[in-house]
Amino acid sequence: PLTPASRVIVAAPPAARAAARPGVPTLVVDFADIAARVNPAVVYIDSNDQRPDTLYISPQVVDLLGYAAPDYLANDGLWYRQVHPDDVERCATFCREATRRGEDHEFEYRMHAADGRTVWLRDIVSVRPAADGGRRLVGIALDITSEKQEQADKRRIAQLYETLIENS
Repeated sequence: PLTPASRVIVAAPPAARAAARPGVPTLVVDFADIAARVNPAVVYIDSNDQRPDTLYISPQVVDLLGYAAPDYLANDGLWYRQVHPDDVERCATFCREATRRGEDHEFEYRMHAADGRTVWLRDIVSVRPAADGGRRLVGIALDITSEKQEQADKRRIAQLYETLIENS
C-alpha cells in the first residue's frame, strides 16, 4: 500500500522503472497519459536553452492551434514564428529571466494558429531540475481568447457609454 513514505513517480515508463527502489511502495504514473487527459489545456515540456526546444507537447495542441503534436515537435522554432510579433520578445525575455532565477511563472500572449486565427494563451510554467543538471520548463497553456474578447467588449461598451454621456 502507498503511505507517506511511498514514492510517486511521474515519468515515461522506462524512466519510472529505473527510478523505482526495491522495497519502497511506488506508484508509477505515465506523464504522457496524464497530459493527454488534461483538457482543454495543452501540457508541454521545454528544454532550458536560450531558445528552448519543445521536448513534449500533449495531443490537445491540434485542437488549440491546428498542429498535430508530432508536427509541432518536428518544426524547430515554431513557437517563435507563431507568437504574435508584438509579444514574442517580451515573452521570451520574461520566461528566460524567470527560468534563469529558477522561478515558476506565468504570462499571456497571442499566437497564430495554423488556420490563421489569433489565439490568446496563458502559460503557467514550472521550472524543474533536469537529469543533466539543467532545468526543464513544464507548462500548461490555456486558451484565454474568450476572456480577452470579453475584456475588449467591456472596454468598448465603457467607451461608448462615456461618449454618450459626454455628448448628452
